[in-house]
Amino acid sequence: KTWHHATMKRKDAIKLLGGSVRAVASATELTTQAIYKWPKVLSDAQEGRVMLALSRIAKKQRLKSPP
Repeated sequence: KTWHHATMKRKDAIKLLGGSVRAVASATELTTQAIYKWPKVLSDAQEGRVMLALSRIAKKQRLKSPP
């Protein structure tokens, strides 16, 4: 079995999801207060939320672009 160990940093998640805590909160469907409470290195669940948000953003962008 391969286990994934969370290594994403909070600052990297903020950069990936728009550069602000508000953008991360909106993308992950959490409150800004929840994002401020995230540790410097995200848990697997927090990293999963970021990855899911990135996936949703990419899908929206693909739907908007002409074929």
